[in-house]
Amino acid sequence: MLFSVAPTIIAQASPPERISEISGLLTVIRQLFMGIGAQMVTTLLAADIVRRGDEVYPSPFAYDLTVAVIAALCFAAVLTAFALPRQHPTEREA
Repeated sequence: MLFSVAPTIIAQASPPERISEISGLLTVIRQLFMGIGAQMVTTLLAADIVRRGDEVYPSPFAYDLTVAVIAALCFAAVLTAFALPRQHPTEREA
């Protein structure tokens, strides 16, 4: 959900003459971290493998590890979001 509303939230908090720059930067940052996330998942799934003849698959442990790391990173992101300073409506108008 945040993926679709983030540009709107950022546009409301940005000066109108800088919205295009901020939107472009947001797109670059999103794509960068999606690439990092894909590589992280791939690496975690390759941490433990099961061989079946010539075929190689991630083990159940690798799946468990991947899900645990993703859950821990999501929890850390939530804690980071709660730690951000809040902006009151009176401060925005000033």
